[in-house]
Amino acid sequence: MKKRILFTFLSLVLLSAPAVVNARVKIDPKLVPFGKGQVENANTVRVICLLNSPEEKIESPPRYQHRAVVRFLKQRTKLAFKPVAQFLHDQGHMNKTVKKVKLHWANNGFAATVSREGLKALAKAPGIKKIYYAKRKVEEIKPKKTRGRDIESVSSYGLKEIGLDELLKDAPDLDGRGVLLGVLDTGADGTHPALQNKILRFYDGEKKKPGAPIDYDTHGTHVSGTVAGGDRGETRIGVAPGAKLVVAGALNDYDQMIEGMQFMLDPDGNPATKDVPRAVNNSWHAPGAPDMELFYRMISSWEAAGILPVFAAGNSGPRAKTIGKPQVHPASLAVGATGPDGLIAKFSSRGPGDYKDKSTEKPEITAPGVDIPSSVPGGAYAKYSGTSMASPHVTGAVGILLQLFPELNPVQIKKLLIKTAVSTDPNGNAGDGTWNAVYGFGKLNIYRAAKAARAIQDIGNGLLAGGNSLLDSLFTSPHSLEIEDFLSAPGLLSQEDLGEDLEPESINVNWASDTEFEE
Repeated sequence: MKKRILFTFLSLVLLSAPAVVNARVKIDPKLVPFGKGQVENANTVRVICLLNSPEEKIESPPRYQHRAVVRFLKQRTKLAFKPVAQFLHDQGHMNKTVKKVKLHWANNGFAATVSREGLKALAKAPGIKKIYYAKRKVEEIKPKKTRGRDIESVSSYGLKEIGLDELLKDAPDLDGRGVLLGVLDTGADGTHPALQNKILRFYDGEKKKPGAPIDYDTHGTHVSGTVAGGDRGETRIGVAPGAKLVVAGALNDYDQMIEGMQFMLDPDGNPATKDVPRAVNNSWHAPGAPDMELFYRMISSWEAAGILPVFAAGNSGPRAKTIGKPQVHPASLAVGATGPDGLIAKFSSRGPGDYKDKSTEKPEITAPGVDIPSSVPGGAYAKYSGTSMASPHVTGAVGILLQLFPELNPVQIKKLLIKTAVSTDPNGNAGDGTWNAVYGFGKLNIYRAAKAARAIQDIGNGLLAGGNSLLDSLFTSPHSLEIEDFLSAPGLLSQEDLGEDLEPESINVNWASDTEFEE
């Protein structure tokens, strides 16, 4: 009788003696036909495996100490992979049926090219938790509409809408200089006049190595332009045109995306080098997989290392609960889109998010995302609409805040943007400061956020004594802010903070077991 594909925990006896039990291995159902020999003209397949935590305990590093976090992540994966490597070697599979192994230290996993027998061996290897089909597609959050490559103006209304013009009257030098920001997308045209000399490092997902910046579509160039493109003169498209960019063109499949996300944690392979972006813009989602743990782990590692994950909320509105995944992760900052009238765009995904069967307050914030002019490959400009056009406004705003206050960590930046957002109720009217599923906590306002950052910095440095009327005016009820809590020092990380899923998942029919390979 044909077995149904069910969520199953495997308890398999390994081929070696003495017997070792390997429980909890889950297999992507996309791999089942290959494992059963039902895929014609396919001798190998690429897989991504997630590992369990190693038995040997490692002391967790302090949060936001980048070098220590990267060192910990690399050491953990090396130890976790050791029993897998030993098993594959002892059973004669390493470099034979299991080839081209690449460790994914940022999410405690690895990728490999396997034959049918190699896949079966991985299903029995000790220490493996989940096996995914690596060529599952990652999708850009495609613009809802685009307008021409011959637009008359390359000055974006979005910059005024987020309060940037008002801020520049007081501080015209605020352009994100000295700050490194990231874009994980289809790539970026490094020869475009609006982006020339702004891309510090680039990862080419097609070639699987760093290289000269190129866009395999148009999306990434447009997003990059809104983050840091142009100038403060004739080409006013970027929120933080003085910032530098780290870009990964990895928006194709899981294999590319994991490599691109890991690249952001250590672009040149040397954790001591100061080439790590402080925030990374993401305009993609990963539909169809049994779960998102391999990406959730990456997001946790980013945040632990001091990177704020900024995500487009998605273009599936106005239906409720349409926030994409993995942007539902609590550590991400999900951004909805508004139009020139300041009202929510119909297409903007609504919350709440669904993270492991728990609701998350997504989106947290909104920003301009309709008819946004920005750069596209070939030196041209075009207007696009989508939450992909909204999130880079927020990523650029992070650059402005970090120019003012470099010591801010991801939690503090996120809190600051939320607390200074212009509160808006679901109908587009003035809100009461509480979250709603349409606008989140409100609309991005970099003017309010920057003034608050300066005031908080002064208090943190002990330059102001007693009360502060500026803070009182900025954070009047319901925008209250506990300075002591805001500036509190981060503690040590737990395993869960660094991407380990310690809680049992709810029953899910999307996983298969290796018994499905039986003919």
